[in-house]
Amino acid sequence: QRCEAHELARNFAFCDVIAADVDENENGTNPANKTLVCIDNSAIVTSALKRSEDGKFNVLRLYNPTEEAVNFTLKLCGCVKKLFSCNLAEEKGEEIKIENGEAKITAPPKKILTFLMK
Repeated sequence: QRCEAHELARNFAFCDVIAADVDENENGTNPANKTLVCIDNSAIVTSALKRSEDGKFNVLRLYNPTEEAVNFTLKLCGCVKKLFSCNLAEEKGEEIKIENGEAKITAPPKKILTFLMK
């Protein structure tokens, strides 16, 4: 039986999470809001987006609740230059290739994936 929190998480519109306010008198070139990351497969659940405990990275934690492996693409804004896998203790693992602002990922069934973004 699925819990209500799981359903809320699945319906969470992750692409609109990060926004910045811009002073209307500022003449900068950046948009008023900007997407940090999008996930192109609705089977993947966003669990967390936070600053790493050491303050050096942003942490993205995802979950595959399905019984099968799920392929998906992380679409990253230009400010994300490096992407690493890591464990739940936020210990850096392998660097993940970013090509044209996208990283191709496979999530094993019933697994949590954690990434460090710089």
